[in-house]
Amino acid sequence: MRNAAEGKTAGLSERSVFMQTACSRYGIIYTVEEGDTLYRIGKEYHVRVSSLIYANPCADIYDLRPGDQICIPRTCRDFS
Repeated sequence: MRNAAEGKTAGLSERSVFMQTACSRYGIIYTVEEGDTLYRIGKEYHVRVSSLIYANPCADIYDLRPGDQICIPRTCRDFS
């Protein structure tokens, strides 16, 4: 019998599994859309670009493509 964690991650890439586990507690997973930049995403979610870079050490921030997933860290405002 598989455990619940295995069932949720079946068929996902290692990066997707990492994103779900690392980001789920302290942020949200955002799927990049056409024309997105870290600046625009940060402005929309009230997060600094430096925070986005820090939260996504494996992401190629200079080559964001539609469909890429990045972690958007929650701000203190989200916890109040």
